[in-house]
Amino acid sequence: QCGRRDYWEDWAKDIAKIAETHITRLTTILEKPDTPEREQFDKFLLELRDDLNDSVSEDDAIEMLAQHLITKPVFDALFGDYKFTERNSVSVALEKVINAIDKHKISKEADSLEKFYQSVSRRARAIKDNESKQAIIVELYNKFFLHAFPKTVRRLGIVYTPVEVVDFILHSVNDILKTEFNQTLGSHNVHILEPFAGTGTFITRLIQSGLIPDENLRYKYKNEIFVNEIVLLAYYIAAVNIEDTFHNKFGGDYEPFENICLTDTFQLHEQEGDLISDLMQQNSDLRKHQKSKHIQVIVSNPPYSIGQRRQNDNAQNIVYKSLSKSITDSYARESKANLKKSLYDSYILAMKWASDRIGDSGIVALNTNAGWIDGNSTDGLRKCLAKEFSSIYVVHLRGNLRTVGEEAAKEGGNVFEYGTRTPVAISIFVRNPDKIKSGKIEIKIYDIGDYLSSNQKLEKLRNINSLKTLDADDWINIRPNKHFDWLNQRSDTFDSFVCLGDKKGKEQVIFEEYSLGVVTNRDAWTYNFSKNNVSRNMRRMLEIYNNERLRFMEMQLPYSGNKLNTEAKNKINNDSTKISWTANLIKDLASNKIRNFNLSAVTESLYRPFTKQWLYYDRNFNERVNRMPRIFPIDQKHHQNRVILTDSKFNGYGMIALMADTLPNLDVVGGAQSFPIYFFPSDENPKAQSAISNYGINALTESFPDISVSKEDIFYYIYGILHSSDYIRQYKNNLSKQLPRIPKVKHEEKFWAFSKAGRELGDLHCGYEDVAPYNVTFAKGDVALSAPEDPESFYRVTKMKFAKKGDKSTVIYNNNITITDIPLEAYDYVINRKPALEWVMDRQCVKTDTRSGIVNDANHYAIETVGDPAYPLKLFQRVITVSLETMRIVRSLPKLEIDV
Repeated sequence: QCGRRDYWEDWAKDIAKIAETHITRLTTILEKPDTPEREQFDKFLLELRDDLNDSVSEDDAIEMLAQHLITKPVFDALFGDYKFTERNSVSVALEKVINAIDKHKISKEADSLEKFYQSVSRRARAIKDNESKQAIIVELYNKFFLHAFPKTVRRLGIVYTPVEVVDFILHSVNDILKTEFNQTLGSHNVHILEPFAGTGTFITRLIQSGLIPDENLRYKYKNEIFVNEIVLLAYYIAAVNIEDTFHNKFGGDYEPFENICLTDTFQLHEQEGDLISDLMQQNSDLRKHQKSKHIQVIVSNPPYSIGQRRQNDNAQNIVYKSLSKSITDSYARESKANLKKSLYDSYILAMKWASDRIGDSGIVALNTNAGWIDGNSTDGLRKCLAKEFSSIYVVHLRGNLRTVGEEAAKEGGNVFEYGTRTPVAISIFVRNPDKIKSGKIEIKIYDIGDYLSSNQKLEKLRNINSLKTLDADDWINIRPNKHFDWLNQRSDTFDSFVCLGDKKGKEQVIFEEYSLGVVTNRDAWTYNFSKNNVSRNMRRMLEIYNNERLRFMEMQLPYSGNKLNTEAKNKINNDSTKISWTANLIKDLASNKIRNFNLSAVTESLYRPFTKQWLYYDRNFNERVNRMPRIFPIDQKHHQNRVILTDSKFNGYGMIALMADTLPNLDVVGGAQSFPIYFFPSDENPKAQSAISNYGINALTESFPDISVSKEDIFYYIYGILHSSDYIRQYKNNLSKQLPRIPKVKHEEKFWAFSKAGRELGDLHCGYEDVAPYNVTFAKGDVALSAPEDPESFYRVTKMKFAKKGDKSTVIYNNNITITDIPLEAYDYVINRKPALEWVMDRQCVKTDTRSGIVNDANHYAIETVGDPAYPLKLFQRVITVSLETMRIVRSLPKLEIDV
């Protein structure tokens, strides 16, 4: 009586369960060899591998059949009048396979979804205009797909593109075609491709836009617009969406869109031609037809995925040999970065694929992760783009949701409601051969602006409509420097400073040994505030691992080169509450390596700024220990050492360095490089040696020949320099892309001032647990005077929080204690993109890992390790002291005068 609200995300959860039931039943049916069902399925699988890629497993094919079973009634409900599922070639092909096994009544499992299908039908009948039809499709995609098939979403980085972004791209491309090529999107022989269709928004908006005159549109629809999609559900949505939009524009008889292809766009050009085309003949023919066309325009929102984050997900990205080699021979070869893995992210694969696909002339317009614009590893990409295109236009939409504080406020909202936390950019690459010959290359960037919400950004795009409406003053004209920086260009002076370290051995360096921090890839298991819990969790996981190892050998599952294929991985225990697989542990499994628990491996580690936890420090269960055993030896834990941790992901916000005397995790500061005062050559030679070279001393003190300087003095001088506000401000662009380099100062007294300050800072940051707690006021719970009957209960913390938004002077510690009169200047000390105090608030808590179910309780460290249940509260007070003292020392540093 009061209206109806359908929660499709709730249905999606039911659908996910029913999909699993379908998958289980189909798997059971198809396990039997030499049956008609199996014969038909094998044909289907071979053709899928031909049309998509060789990595399609039996499990993938079965999941596709399950998706078809569940979604066919959805499309019948939405578009029953058009008989879409009876006309679409892929749907018909899947029905043939389903019919071959229908005697098992597999589709009966979905009977419980009848109310959901009725809900879809009811919503469809209420639609009065095409905009509402688009809204229901978006809702179906976001609320249905994200919940029903999360692994597919993770693997492919699926997100829905806002129409404002799509419209801006289409109008911009049309305007560029006019000015650069004397053509439009409606011109004859301008072939348009959307290679990663999603819901088909680019083509539906193109049909609706009026950019193609009505008299040309039917011809373009039939002959010159092409669409690809790899995910079955998205393929269905895109096909019916495009067809319905076209039908609404012209009316009359329903005209299927026959140029949409179920295919892996990246794989499409990896092979010469289709080998099998029995079940999906039309789809195979379309692949050949599309490949024969010269594509002048590519518009898309490519997938954003970098690959699976955890081996348990079993959702690895596919390797495309030819495309990857093309990147290796161009973007990677031209890069000076040490780490180049991100060059093989799917959105960069899309940029390279599209660049190659348009040939000598055309336009590529993509909406992607904006990281490539200023990334360290994408310098070679930028260099190649500047050679290969005549004009490059970038609209930087910002929206980096991985930032904090003022930086986060400036970044503003992300234009995507779901699916990504990365900054976003619209990039339009124009290849005009005449301009390339003349050398008239232009690179322009338009910044959407600071402090804008998602809606404000989209509204701004809507008002601009096309890049051609922007004034010349709106653009930043880019002149790349020798590093091929576009934005935030580096200072050349920086390269004349003394190099901290160089793994390539090309330069003389200060530190002869340094290392990245420990990477476990299973932190929930290997780290814990409780030493007992770390031991218990690792014993439990090791027991599962050894059981799986034995079972794997008994089953004789397939593997190659110590790598399991997808089907083999599906046979092992992927229950995240019992084991956490990593690439190395899977290799151990395949190699039949026994692993046993080692109690001596449990050691203290600095996990985040001013937060220690217990770590299971073991080469076999830490995915990368890097060179840490030479700095903090695994079997020589009692040797004292100090390291300067530098932030390799530094963004100019706060401090770049933190000193530690405890084994550090990689992310204490972003991608921490650890520069030690000592190193230990080997287990056989555990005697400490200075990590600082004689060259380092001479290079930094050659202007002061009469002074006596120790290697410790140099160590702390470096730490002092890294805290210099002048240094950070002048060289923040270098520091965001390079390892720090250390300048010589002009005057001896300034050398000693930086060294003395560095020593003070080092003692403060390493000895943070011993400084005096700051004398705060307690509005609730006068802790200084009280003697609680049950200290463990009284001081127990689960999650600290600010008393009210926008006021950091008061923190609610727990129900018993509220801290007031916190000096706001304490928040000025920022490390790893967040105030040190907020790191304490964030980490001194009780957290349950969602995947493993493991509880990590900071109170355990307070009671078991420190022996003081008030430790988290006192730590908060101590870090106030540390923060205030740090900023006092930083502000007292002398002006940086460099001896050049």
